[in-house]
Amino acid sequence: TGNTEFMDALAETLEQQGKPDEAKAMVARARAAYDERLKQFPEATWGHALDHWLRWEDPAEALEMAEKNHKNRPNGDAKLALARALAKVGRVDEARKVVAEVQASPFNTPEVAELAAELKAR
Repeated sequence: TGNTEFMDALAETLEQQGKPDEAKAMVARARAAYDERLKQFPEATWGHALDHWLRWEDPAEALEMAEKNHKNRPNGDAKLALARALAKVGRVDEARKVVAEVQASPFNTPEVAELAAELKAR
């Protein structure tokens, strides 16, 4: 389909199947597609690209995207992504504060609870 999120899911599946070369090739295809979209429509792409960057690319770049995305749309989903990025780069206390904000909002989803538990264990 050319959908970057599907490419990432396929890369993860290939990796789990013990096909690292195929997984790397799929990650590279997804990265190229994300790069093109980031050039054309950065504000519309940041939120979608975050998971890719957190999983496969540079977490510091993911944090930059998460901060920009959160600034543009400070909703629960953007806050959750920001907290994940903060945690990934080792800024755990800041991630905990963002998670606490989300937990106090109507966006308090199971994903938020899962991240809160993970951060509590650190």
